[in-house]
Amino acid sequence: MYSKYFAYVLFCLFAISVMSCNTKEVIDVEAEGLSTKPVIELLDIFPAEISLSQQDSLHFIVAYYDGDGDLGYENKDSSSLFIRDMRPQGETTSFYVPLLNPSNTSVSIRGEVHIVLKDIAKLSEETEQTYFQIQLKDRSGNWSNIVQSANINIQP
Repeated sequence: MYSKYFAYVLFCLFAISVMSCNTKEVIDVEAEGLSTKPVIELLDIFPAEISLSQQDSLHFIVAYYDGDGDLGYENKDSSSLFIRDMRPQGETTSFYVPLLNPSNTSVSIRGEVHIVLKDIAKLSEETEQTYFQIQLKDRSGNWSNIVQSANINIQP
């Protein structure tokens, strides 16, 4: 009797864990009001302050929504996500995003991507403050909205 109960509980736990692993989902474009132009939202950026003597990386968590799902590329040399450091001498860094949907399909998707911006440069001897702008481009050449981070302090 206990073995049947144990097997049932184990099966339920397995089913729940499999269902919770979905990182992207198909959404109804009409209900969500999404177009073929991607939409992004900055969910988090951390840490809020960097001490370059200890760390030089920032982490961004960005939600994406796309009506036709043509985000990412097969070719790793292709860039589709761009983060711009808004200091006067700041640079734009491009990132590869892998294919998020098969290239021959048109299915609405949404999900999250975690980006690590490494090697943040100190541009002066003083404590600096900056913010970042993020934008995404799909395979059709449609640009997303631009999202802006909160201010980040960069300590010497």
